[in-house]
Parts: sequence; C-alpha cells; structure tokens
Amino acid sequence: MADDIYRMQEVGTPQVSPDGNSIAYEVSYMDRAADKRRTSIWRVNWEGTEDVRLTYGSESDTSPRWSRDGKYLAFLSSRPADAKEQIWLLDRRGGEARQLTYLKGEIDSYEWSPDNKRLVVVLHPGDQDSVDDKTAKDKAAEPIVIDRYHFKEDVEGYLSAVSLKRLYLFDVETGKLEALTNNATFDQMDPAWSPDGSRIAFITNAAKEPDRTGTSDIFIVDAHVGSTPKKLLTTYSPNRQKLLWSPSGQQLAFSQGQAPKFNAYIQDRLAIAPVEGGEPRVLTANIDRAVSHIQFTADGSALTFLVEDDRYTYLARVAASGGNVERIGNSSVVISEADSAGGHLAVTAATDTSAPEIYADEGGNLRKLTSHNDPLLNEVQLGAVEDIQFPSKDGTEIHGLMTEPPFYRPGQKYPTLLWIHGGPNGQDDHSLDFSLYPLEMERQFFAAN
Repeated sequence: MADDIYRMQEVGTPQVSPDGNSIAYEVSYMDRAADKRRTSIWRVNWEGTEDVRLTYGSESDTSPRWSRDGKYLAFLSSRPADAKEQIWLLDRRGGEARQLTYLKGEIDSYEWSPDNKRLVVVLHPGDQDSVDDKTAKDKAAEPIVIDRYHFKEDVEGYLSAVSLKRLYLFDVETGKLEALTNNATFDQMDPAWSPDGSRIAFITNAAKEPDRTGTSDIFIVDAHVGSTPKKLLTTYSPNRQKLLWSPSGQQLAFSQGQAPKFNAYIQDRLAIAPVEGGEPRVLTANIDRAVSHIQFTADGSALTFLVEDDRYTYLARVAASGGNVERIGNSSVVISEADSAGGHLAVTAATDTSAPEIYADEGGNLRKLTSHNDPLLNEVQLGAVEDIQFPSKDGTEIHGLMTEPPFYRPGQKYPTLLWIHGGPNGQDDHSLDFSLYPLEMERQFFAAN
C-alpha cells in the first residue's frame, strides 16, 4: 500500500492559454529517495492528443501563468538546488526556460499585465536595497518587538513590517522592480489587472487593528508608481479568493461572507460591485452553499463558479444581472478547480475511483484530457464508497462516507476505522483519496468517516 501511495501523482492548477488551445497544469509526486515532494509543469492540448512535460527542474516548478498574448508561460521555480523561488519564462516557440527575476524577497504570487510588458508581483520584500556583508558569526540576535495581535505564524515565525506582503511592478524587458504600494499595515494580496491595464484591484485590511476585524478591504490603484490606492469597499471574506474584473472593466466580482462573528462558519457567496463605487450585489444569496473559482464569461453577461454541495462540488452559472443559479451538467463528479480562456473551460475533476485529472468542460459534459494516475489505478482494486447518514444528539442529520474493503463480502464483520476531520469548515467528498486506505488488517480493512 505504501508503494502505491508513492506512485500517486497530484494533478491540478489548470491554466487555459488565451487562445483556448492549451492547458498548462501542475503534476506533483513524492521523490522517495530525497524524501521531498516535487512539482513540474505540463501542457495538454484541448483535443487531449498531446500531453507533454514542460519543466524538468531539480526542484519544484509551480504556478504557471500564460502571458496575455499566449507567447510565453511563466512559472515559479526554486531551481537550482533549493534556491529562493524566482519567476522563470518559457517561450512557447521552444527553447530552455530562462530565469526572469532575481529578487531578494519571497514571491507569493504574480500576474501578467494585459500588454505583456509588466508583472504585478506580491512580494515579502525583506530589504531589497541592503547589502548584508556580515557573516553568521558576526550577527547578534535582534530583539523581537511584538506590536500586533497576530504576531506569529507557523513556518514563517514572528511577523514584522518587513514580512508584510506588498505589491510591486516588474518590467519584463528591463528587469526593474518598483514598489506599487507603500506604508502597508497589513498584507496586500490577490492583485487583478483591469482589462485595459490601467488599474489594479487588490485585497488588504486598512483597519487600525486589522488582525481583530475579520474583514477585508478591496482597493483599486492606478498601475504606475506613486499612485494612491482608493478603497472600493469592505467585505467579510476570510477565505479570500481572487478578484475578477468584468470584460468591460466596469464591475468587479469577489467572494462575500457574512458578519465577522460567523467567520469560522462562513460560506463564501458570489458578489459583484461597480468599480466606480456603489453597493455590491450578492448573486448567490438564494443557495445556502459556498462558491469558489469565479469566472466571467467572455461577453461578461454571466459568471461561472464552483458550488460545494453535499459530498460533491459542481459547476454553476448565474447572470451578471442576477437571477437563479443554474447547475451546469449533471455528472456525479467532484470538480475542485476551474479556469477559462479563449472560449474554453478546463476543470480538475475526480470520482471515488478516479484521481483528480484535467478535463475539458463542454457545456457540462466532461471530456478527460490527462491520465497520469490511470496506470496505477488499473493495477489496484479499490473499495466501494457509499453515502451514510446518522442523527446527531439534537436530531440533526449528519452525512458521511463509508469506504468498504476492496474484497468486501456482505454479512462478514470487518474492523472499522473512523476517519474524523476537524471542523467546522470543509467536508469529505466523492473524490479518490488514498488517505482513506491507511491501515492494512490481514489484507482486509474498513474505513468510514
């Protein structure tokens, strides 16, 4: 069983090229010898007839992003030898990847400008201009000053003004990096270029004590150094998903929560607001379900998104003017990611017996494009998965899943493993998860949650 898990590959993060003819995506796997997870970038054409690996870095290559003209594919890489992540560039016409950035800070994310000449980069800046000539032996421990409620995070450690994420503009031709925003008191994240490239929307928190509010502020700033960001609105969105400009550049779509006291339980709703100011409109208020992966249709008349339902996640659509939410297709699959461009929509989807792979969505009908895990799944036998329901102490019906042993025989007793995740957010669903097969008990095992 352990050997099978090492053979599993995680497929996801589809990015459709501007012409809609190619999908770049990530494939992750465990390097058993190095005891590390590696990620590479692949590309599959829309027909599904050509699926090729694009990167072969010694470390991980992640976050593929097409330039708006489709000529280049950028990605983050820690090559060579576990270096600091930088942005690299692949020419679609061929050739080796070349390093584009040489930044001292830590890159969180980045997005191409519509004219392909610049990138907006979310960066933990550190000290971009300093020259540190001290050796480790010469350095003395600096005092730790705690001046905020949220002062520490796992992995990153103690937080300070230097550790805040800020927005920078990077010139692709000259390599010049300039700060777009200054005087940050909270992380500035999720930048989105307007269709004409003149403005950038982003998320931050401008409150006096931002760690205590449970809110997010959406700002818009002109896309040149020295501009003053203007606040558009405040939203409750603790799960924080990316912002979307309408094709006309007149509206902004985003995820909208409810009151801060419900932060731990919030199900994000789809909202839309005029970029020149005005009250936002919630477009999914009539469904009691969380939404994600919001996309405008090419003409801006509607939006597509994922809806997290009972043990499934499906694709849906709603008119930008409002109205009923319509489910797209009736496939019994779990769709975890979606991206669209050039009139084509690609998704990451899975079932109880098929691992997540990239699919073309054609009006709700899914066509499989990748098959990274098929060789393994053709060799193993998986247990059937069925829905279960049971009452809680107050009578509320609780839903779960039960995975039978691969060689289950009705009427025979089996050991039972309860797989209970924490709460209150998230759910297990009908997508293949090898973590539900963790114990082997005389070749017969039983998992339930």
